[in-house]
Amino acid sequence: MSQSNVINPFGQYPQYREISSKHLTKVAITQLYDALQTDKDYDCLMFKLFSYPAVNGRCLGVKLLAIPWSDDSLRYQFDLTLQILKQKQLLAGLPECFVEVLHLAATANTRIVVFDPEANELKGLPIYD
Repeated sequence: MSQSNVINPFGQYPQYREISSKHLTKVAITQLYDALQTDKDYDCLMFKLFSYPAVNGRCLGVKLLAIPWSDDSLRYQFDLTLQILKQKQLLAGLPECFVEVLHLAATANTRIVVFDPEANELKGLPIYD
């Protein structure tokens, strides 16, 4: 999924968004929960992970840092571009489906994304079963 080919499903400037955890693969969800258990620090990759219990399971939360992510803002603050940040995230072993959602959210100026099994699916994002 290329960002240039997708209308951003996060809309204009939502600071907080709950989306279906179906937008992540089961392998990705497991990997991210494992990272939470080991207190893995992703600040250098511009986000923080958190979880909290929900009615039917638990939710995975992501706090995005230094939003909005754009070449201009990342270059000014961190001497990075979107492409370099994405490459760093993928080289760190983050699942591609997760990185794609992060980038869509961050370019839409979204601060918090919560992946909830009960939340609505966003039109335009892939669904994984």
